[in-house]
Amino acid sequence: MGPHAPLRLGRAIAIEDLEAEAERACQIHGAGEPVGGIAMEIGILVTEFILAIPLLLVGFLGWLLLHHLGPAGHILMATGVVVLVLAFAAILVYVTIGFIGAVVLFFQAYALYFLAGRYPMLGDQLDPPTPGFAYSTPPPPAPATPQLPFLSPDPERPTA
Repeated sequence: MGPHAPLRLGRAIAIEDLEAEAERACQIHGAGEPVGGIAMEIGILVTEFILAIPLLLVGFLGWLLLHHLGPAGHILMATGVVVLVLAFAAILVYVTIGFIGAVVLFFQAYALYFLAGRYPMLGDQLDPPTPGFAYSTPPPPAPATPQLPFLSPDPERPTA
């Protein structure tokens, strides 16, 4: 018989194991970044088409109004096209950053809450346990026979 590896009964989970555990969770639960990335790209494309409609209408109306004006109209149309393309590019950058930010935020939050179930200190930071009800101290017990001030004898006043 050849040499065997020593028997390992278990090992401590360390910070280095977090990435492997998160990858294993994505494989088990079927959640992964490709699905989120594809959904993000579909959302960006739909938004691009929706945002392109008003810009195309403005461009078409500009063409209808300016193509009969000769060279001056052609220069105005070219300027309008440049302005519309720059506006569309700026809107696309804004929308893309918004989608990417939302997807990255979701995956970070999902990873934290997934790992919070395995690391109690992280779980307590993300979702602090509810504190127990703080009871107030009970009032002191009442005296057995109450002394009312108007019924008690006054030692300074002489009795008749």
